[in-house]
Amino acid sequence: MLDTVLEVLAYNLFGTADAQQELGGQPYDNHVRIYLGSSNDVMLNLQVKRFKADPAALKNVAANYETSGKLTTPLVTIHTLSDPVIPYWHEPLYTAKTLFAGDLLNRINLPINAYGHCTFTSGDILAAFALMVLRSTGSDPSSAIRTALPDARQSEFDAALIRHRELAAARQ
Repeated sequence: MLDTVLEVLAYNLFGTADAQQELGGQPYDNHVRIYLGSSNDVMLNLQVKRFKADPAALKNVAANYETSGKLTTPLVTIHTLSDPVIPYWHEPLYTAKTLFAGDLLNRINLPINAYGHCTFTSGDILAAFALMVLRSTGSDPSSAIRTALPDARQSEFDAALIRHRELAAARQ
């Protein structure tokens, strides 16, 4: 839990100033947002600091940082289901973009049942990479990856590979 608090605070402290500098203003807007789920939502909403996004920052985001969902090569993404920094609900939104762009079948998301930001095992990462190479080239690098791994990591890779391939097959 402490790690989560530190990650969110670090993101807020460093990410916010960086985003404002890069985008030419405040990109975040909560001036009409209603927060729910606290022990006293009325008090929370009365006291929370409010921000209004700068039009220049929003224009910069729209022009340079919005994804289109249009894919020129196959894409495999992995995301922890209980990520407190970048919530998993971003994945279905991007899936919808690929659907509307006509590239849904070019993308596979592999949800990882774990808590934390990017708390993947090495097996998860290597298995996702192997799946991406297979989808991109038609060549399966799994044997070469397995051979390069220490014996202690091979079973983790094999288990992740089976899990990821089953998810990929179910989505096609």
